[in-house]
Amino acid sequence: MKLKELLNGTGISPKFDMDISGVSINSKNIGPSYIFFALKGSKTDGNLFIKEAISKGAAVIVSEDDITEDVKFIKSNDILKTLSVVSKNFYSDPSARLYTVGVTGTKGKTTVSYIIENILNSSGINSGVIGTINYRSHKRIISPSENTTPLAPRLNEILCEIINDGDKSVVLEVSSHSLKLKRVDDISFDAAVFTNLQSDHLDFHKDLADYASSKLHLFELLNQSNKNNKVVAINADDPFSKKIIDRLDSNIRVIGYSLNNSSELRAKNIELKADSSSFEINDSGQVFRFETHLIGKHNIYNILASLSLAKHLNIDFNQLIDIIRNIKGVKGRLEKIDSGHGFYVYIDYAHTEESLRQVLKTLNSVPHKRIITVFGCGGDRDKTKRAPMADVSAELSDFVIITSDNPRTEDPEKILDDIEKKFLEKKSKNYKRIIDRKEAIFFAINEARAGDILLVAGKGHEDYQIIGSNKIHFSDAETVSEALKEKYGT
Repeated sequence: MKLKELLNGTGISPKFDMDISGVSINSKNIGPSYIFFALKGSKTDGNLFIKEAISKGAAVIVSEDDITEDVKFIKSNDILKTLSVVSKNFYSDPSARLYTVGVTGTKGKTTVSYIIENILNSSGINSGVIGTINYRSHKRIISPSENTTPLAPRLNEILCEIINDGDKSVVLEVSSHSLKLKRVDDISFDAAVFTNLQSDHLDFHKDLADYASSKLHLFELLNQSNKNNKVVAINADDPFSKKIIDRLDSNIRVIGYSLNNSSELRAKNIELKADSSSFEINDSGQVFRFETHLIGKHNIYNILASLSLAKHLNIDFNQLIDIIRNIKGVKGRLEKIDSGHGFYVYIDYAHTEESLRQVLKTLNSVPHKRIITVFGCGGDRDKTKRAPMADVSAELSDFVIITSDNPRTEDPEKILDDIEKKFLEKKSKNYKRIIDRKEAIFFAINEARAGDILLVAGKGHEDYQIIGSNKIHFSDAETVSEALKEKYGT
């Protein structure tokens, strides 16, 4: 593609032109005639790698700074926006060729995306997903997830792969990071789903207002999209929904869902069991009862969010009853492991105060003798959630093992100190501190008895642990299986 075509819509008009064969932000992934974007990140500065990019064939450099290298150069006052537009142009605007759904919120994005994917695929609308667990089409896993929402060049590349695999739609988990960093600024959305808003990622966002503003940006992008028949599915029980609705253009349909407040899709006659949930909704005077293997009220919200989009797409509710019934669960989201000896282990991604509270409340509603919780908090991340998570675990568990999550470059002992303070304040004795996560899980398995519930929280689907700058293989589910085998020999 010609450089001037690539820059269409950026407001940048260089005096030179040439063929461009690739777009990259990584100097190690440069080929001949590439355009290299020298991004400034939180840990390094892409400008330091310009010489390497040139040596590997970069023909054009884009930077917010002036450079001294002898190479074609474009200065951008907003490099993230320029990258977003260029990526869309280079890959021929793939989101415009898909029915594109964005899911945002603090909790539930992965589960909602999974349910919507199942609904669309079961209804003959082949769908891909780009999210926390992996990037996939209806045919295959394209790659493990690098970020919940990848940077613009990779995002548009994956969208093209999804199209090439025959998909007609895509569900995007849209993180607050991606919205703040303009990764999805030039994605053409057809639909947006809002799950809920709680405090999170305050290590990245300066405060809750900034975090909320980033979430709002998805709905501003929906306003800007030139798609027709646009829709928002919105949690009517969350106070933040009003702010979203106030921002929406009048031509966008809003479908509210709820458990408590009046809305278009409201769940009633809810039944929560140890291995299932059920509820009724009234649609146009007809009552439909849904049954699901997903447990807990939070999953009823997730299902309602997905049904709201299905309603907009005129998918028959009787068909939806069968689809929801057949969904077994999402990896790392209250993933149930039967010990075979009278107790169950649940693996969950809960890594905030509110998500941990919801999971523990759900498990407390299941008949049990004791709840044993294993959890930690990530290093180099929001420190303000450590004490509240400790408080929740102490309140809703019978015994807690505090351990490492992904300590990254932070001292693991200091992270545990921050968590333990709350237990010491409460003068609680029902906890143990084990810094090694594997050792902590093995200890918990050995402590568990028939009738107990063991929750291993924080990492969910992740198959790695980051210690220092090293990323090593580690899976909570695999470790639980190893511990059960050691304990029982099977």
